Amino acid sequence: MKKLFLLLLILLAVTSLTNKLAAQNPIPSYDVPVVADPTTFEESTSASSTYNSSRANSDLLIQNKLGRGEKLLKLKTKDQATNTTAFADFYIYAIDATFQYGPFNCLEGTTFSQTLSADYIWGVRVIDASSNCEIDVWFE
Repeated sequence: MKKLFLLLLILLAVTSLTNKLAAQNPIPSYDVPVVADPTTFEESTSASSTYNSSRANSDLLIQNKLGRGEKLLKLKTKDQATNTTAFADFYIYAIDATFQYGPFNCLEGTTFSQTLSADYIWGVRVIDASSNCEIDVWFE
């Protein structure tokens, strides 16, 4: 009985650790293959510190065009096959679970855009995608 309990405890620990390590990508991310359900993208608070100064200046100009306290999330899908069209179904959510928008759909050849409040940290959860789909997620 003790061996069974210990085995179940180890199995539970391994399963929970691998789920946390898999399928989280930072925003911005480019050419990310969608291989797990769900694949998630989350905005990192340290990502803003890695921008170079010219990128930061252009971000400020874009924010001024959008309005005070707003940012523009963009998502694009693609695949390498010429005979298929990539698609992705996804939700946009605030990390603190205050807001959730969607579900949305993005087809290959189009760029999805959504204006979001700059007061929150955002994430994207892909719930369905075509095979061999690659996704770009970024803020402008």
